[in-house]
Amino acid sequence: MEELMTVTEVASCLKIKPEIVRRKARGRQLKAYKIGKVWRFSKESIKNYLNNCLS
Repeated sequence: MEELMTVTEVASCLKIKPEIVRRKARGRQLKAYKIGKVWRFSKESIKNYLNNCLS
């Protein structure tokens, strides 16, 4: 099973505020899973997001 990252971990990795991570997840710009009230992100989805931003 793939390790999932929290909003805080993703924000730190991307060097953006956690609220921006949540906004991108809600807007489906960043693939995420909502488990209960919290968002979780796969490392692969973060890599894909960065590749799309850089291309």
